[in-house]
Amino acid sequence: MPISEVRVRTLAVRFQHWDRDANGYIDRSDLEDSARRVGEAFGQAADSPEHLALTTSCRQLWQTLAQHADVDLDGRISQDEYVSAFSSEVMAEADAFDRVYRALLQDVVNLADADGDGKLNEEEYLRLMRSWYNAEDSDAAAAFRRLDRDGDGFLSHEELIRSATDFYLSDDPFLQPPPPRR
Repeated sequence: MPISEVRVRTLAVRFQHWDRDANGYIDRSDLEDSARRVGEAFGQAADSPEHLALTTSCRQLWQTLAQHADVDLDGRISQDEYVSAFSSEVMAEADAFDRVYRALLQDVVNLADADGDGKLNEEEYLRLMRSWYNAEDSDAAAAFRRLDRDGDGFLSHEELIRSATDFYLSDDPFLQPPPPRR
């Protein structure tokens, strides 16, 4: 089933977030580098349980993406391959998508939750978005306010899962992320 122009644009921006070296491809090292940047931003040693768990989740995400997106089997995913994966079997279904991202987001929260309360406050979220997606603070702050659906000043794991599912599987142009800083 073809996906909408809105979702194609949204996925293209997310691809750019993952492709921090701007070489036109995502590979395993891009995802591992994301885990490294987040770990460093939160002062986690590479061998800390939280950092190791996030690195493992990023590698698992890579394996899932590669399985469904790396159609030419060259060990990297082009933007076209990435976008296509989200209109195909596994990545296009909310339940399957949830299984792929639930563990990753839990590991992100566990690492980024500097005060250990099980959720992200705005400062933790801003730091996460700077390191994970190279986002501007103003963009991340606006996203935080949108995602904090219950208005309690925190993002729970469930709010993050719901936001990721909405982001990847919705055609709502309001959910489109800003492009990364280069």
